[in-house]
Formats: sequence, structure tokens, C-alpha cells
Amino acid sequence: LEHRQLHAGHSTWLQFWCNVFYLRLLLLRYRELLSSPLLRLLLFPVNIWLLEVLQGYFLFLLFRRNPAWSYNGCPDAFFHGNIRLFYAPAWIALGAVIEVLWQPVLLPLVSFFSSSPLRYTALLAPALPLTFLSHALFGWPRFALEPTAHDKTE
Repeated sequence: LEHRQLHAGHSTWLQFWCNVFYLRLLLLRYRELLSSPLLRLLLFPVNIWLLEVLQGYFLFLLFRRNPAWSYNGCPDAFFHGNIRLFYAPAWIALGAVIEVLWQPVLLPLVSFFSSSPLRYTALLAPALPLTFLSHALFGWPRFALEPTAHDKTE
């Protein structure tokens, strides 16, 4: 792949927030659906791509484009630039990390925060101000509610 193709795309805080809302499906429902750790690992890219397709088209409905991330311009991008096949190894690696950390770390955290809406809210309450503060101080992740130069070339 060309250098441009390896680095095409961007991520934003909007993508982070979309993922926060999808997290229960991404982790809990996925584990309920697939009991085999090997199947969960091998199919984890499909889980991520489903997340990206659902979120991406929902954002298309809201903004008439996906302002949260863009894989446009990549030859392996599908579903209007919402998914990219190139990242399958990274998604499998993420699935492996989740499998390893599930029992000792993630399950206790998920159980603690999902047992009470107040706990979940307390966890997320500082996140929104930090979202804007980190962008204002560091310029990353950038907000992409306006089309980027890359989006305009498509």
C-alpha cells in the first residue's frame, strides 16, 4: 500500500463518544453471542466493522457524512468509507487483549459501572469537559464536523 493509504483517515472525539455508547454491544452482547474464545477472537474484526457500519450510517443520517472518522481514499475501504479491511490484524490484536484482560480487569469494571447508572454517569461526567479541553490545549483529537480537505477530494 502507498504511504498515503497507510495514513489516510482520522479519528475524533465524536468517534470516542460513539464507541462509548456501543460498548455494551461490543463487549457484553458479543460475548453472550459467541461462547468460544477462539471464535470471538477470529470474528472480532467483524464485530468492529459492524460497530463502524452502524455508527457510520447513523452519523450519515445526522450529518449527511461521517464526521467522526474517514477511510475514504483507501482501496480496502467499504460501506462509504466506514470500514477498512487493512485493520483486521489490529482488530484481532484488540480482541486478544480483551480476551486476556476480560476476567481479571474488564469484567469487574463492567460489573461495577453497569450495576448503577449513577456510577456510569460519574465515570463519564468528566469526560465531556476533558474532550473539549484536550482539543483546545493539544489540538487532538480534532473535531471534524466540517468536511476536511481529504473528504472534499472524494
